[in-house]
Amino acid sequence: MASRNSLLLIIKQKPGITYTALLARILGDYSNINSARAALSRTLKDLDALGLIRRKNNMLFITDKGLAMLQLEMKNKLILKLNEVILKGQAPEELVRDLSILVQRSKGDHDLLEVAKKSVSFYVSDIEKKHKALEKKIKQLSYLNSVLKKQINTLKELGFKDRVVFNKESFPKVLSTLIKKEKPEELIVTADSETLEEIAELLEASIQSNAIVVAPEKISKLLNFFEKNAKQVVIMFQDFHIRVAEHCEIIAPAKKLEFIKL
Repeated sequence: MASRNSLLLIIKQKPGITYTALLARILGDYSNINSARAALSRTLKDLDALGLIRRKNNMLFITDKGLAMLQLEMKNKLILKLNEVILKGQAPEELVRDLSILVQRSKGDHDLLEVAKKSVSFYVSDIEKKHKALEKKIKQLSYLNSVLKKQINTLKELGFKDRVVFNKESFPKVLSTLIKKEKPEELIVTADSETLEEIAELLEASIQSNAIVVAPEKISKLLNFFEKNAKQVVIMFQDFHIRVAEHCEIIAPAKKLEFIKL
């Protein structure tokens, strides 16, 4: 909504902004343009009456009084936020962010520094306690991370499955590498009837139970087929399950997929 502070901040950031441009900035906060126009006109009238803005032709500028009030409000808001973050135990990310803002602004704003020192409702020791708690949590997370890494490696050694997804352009190369590495005795290919007939004709093979058994010596022809045709096909051999589509995927024991770099 068109609050005094939000409008003052916009006018400060955009000196000489017009009424129309200001209206466009706040329009998304209202259900219709008439509501936005009424709220904007009312708030600008108040700001003008209080001497917080001045008009020049159709342009709006913030006055020294308006700037002073805005800075004070922003200082108070920052300090209130810090008090809330520390006292209510908010996320450390918020604490670090807000403290960084306070420290940086205080370096160039003596008034903010003095207001902060007098107004904050926490002590440095409160921050130190949070720092110690964060250090403890980091150690715990580091331990959990190392344990989880070992567990992942164990799952791989035990033969748990993984999945690799890649684009179809990479598929012929990936399949060729797999064939050379695993040396399967045959591939089982399934697809819709039309695609199976195309593959069967190319490989001079027969379709049995909605599938084609592809011998190793015919795999190169199958790879050529995939390079030239955008067909959806499933290929199986040993403990590999390969789905060929717009995005291809291989499901197999994780250890056997480690060599694939995509």
